[in-house]
Amino acid sequence: MYIGGVGGESVVICVEMKSQPGNVFTGTEGGNVEIYCTYADGYQNVAKYFCRDPCSSSDVLIESEKADDVDSKSRYALLNNVSALSFTVTISNLSVNDSGIYYCGVERWGRDEYTRVEICVRKVVICVEMKSQPGNVFTGTEGGSVEIYCTYADRYQNVAKYFCRDPCSSSDVLIESEKAVDSKSRYALLNNVSALSFTVTISNLSVNDSGIYYCGVERWGYDKYTRVEICVRKDTSVTTAPLSTLQTVISTHLSSVATPQITTASKLPAQENQISDSAHNQEDISHVYDDMLTVYSLAGPTNPENSSDTYSIIQHDPPAKEDSSVYSLVSPQGKLKMPT
Repeated sequence: MYIGGVGGESVVICVEMKSQPGNVFTGTEGGNVEIYCTYADGYQNVAKYFCRDPCSSSDVLIESEKADDVDSKSRYALLNNVSALSFTVTISNLSVNDSGIYYCGVERWGRDEYTRVEICVRKVVICVEMKSQPGNVFTGTEGGSVEIYCTYADRYQNVAKYFCRDPCSSSDVLIESEKAVDSKSRYALLNNVSALSFTVTISNLSVNDSGIYYCGVERWGYDKYTRVEICVRKDTSVTTAPLSTLQTVISTHLSSVATPQITTASKLPAQENQISDSAHNQEDISHVYDDMLTVYSLAGPTNPENSSDTYSIIQHDPPAKEDSSVYSLVSPQGKLKMPT
C-alpha cells in the first residue's frame, strides 16, 4: 500500500491490529478491530447487540438474533458463537473518532445484561524503508526508451510490483501489476521471478521524464522501495548530406532533359538569368530545383561571412533549334550554396 510523501520522502502505512487482554481493544486508523463478548448459558438464542455509551436506543450500532451466523450493518458485523457462549463484533475502516466506551448487550427478561468495553484507535504509524545504491541512475535520449531494473527479496515473487514518481502518492503510480508482463500507456513492467527482479520500460522519453522514481514491492506491514533516478538527454544529432549526394540527385534528373554542365565560380553572377524553355523542360528543371532544396536543407545553412565559399551554377544546353539562352537555377533567397 502506498501513500503520499512527508518532507520529500516516500512513506507507507504500517497497519497494526491487536486486541489486548481484558476489555480494552486496540486498532489502527483505517484498519479493523474485533471485540469479544461473553454471556451466560441459557441466552444462546436471544438478541445480542453492541452500543456506544450511554447505550440509548439511538446508540445501538448493530443487533442480531442469529445463531452461528454473521449479521452486518454498515461498518459493523456480529457473529454469535453459541457453542462458545460468546459473540464477536467487528468494526472495519476505523477512525480515531471510534475511540471510546461501548457495551456488549444481551437481552434478558426485566433488565438486559451489559459488558463494558473500551476501544482505542491509534493514528497511522509512518514507516520509511529506502534503499539507494550507486548505479541506480538510468539515462536515455529524448524520443527513445529506458529500462529500469528493480530487485526484491525471495518470497515476494507473486506480490504486486509498481513504479512511481516521487513522492509516490497514489496519483504518482505509473504502472502496477501482479502479472509477469503488463503495460500501461508508455510504461511496461516485466516481472522475472527466477531473477528476483522486475524491469520497467519507459518509451517515447521526454526531458520532463527526468527525476526521482521508486520501485515498489507490496509487503505485509509496509512496502519496500528502491530509489532510482532517470536522466533524459536532448537529442543533438544532426544529419548532413555530402556534396556527392547533391551531385547525384542533380545528374539523375537532368539526364532526361539534356547533358548538364556543372561549372564552379568563386563568386555569384551579377544578374540572374531568366529560365526559358518548353513547358516540358521547365517542369523537369522545377523538379530538380525542389530536390536540390531538399538535399541542401540537410547540409545545413550557409555562412554569409565566409567569402571563400564556392557556389555551383547549373547550366543547361538547350536542344537544337531552340533559344540558346543559358538556364540558371535560382533559389528564392539567391543562388544555391553547395558545401565544398
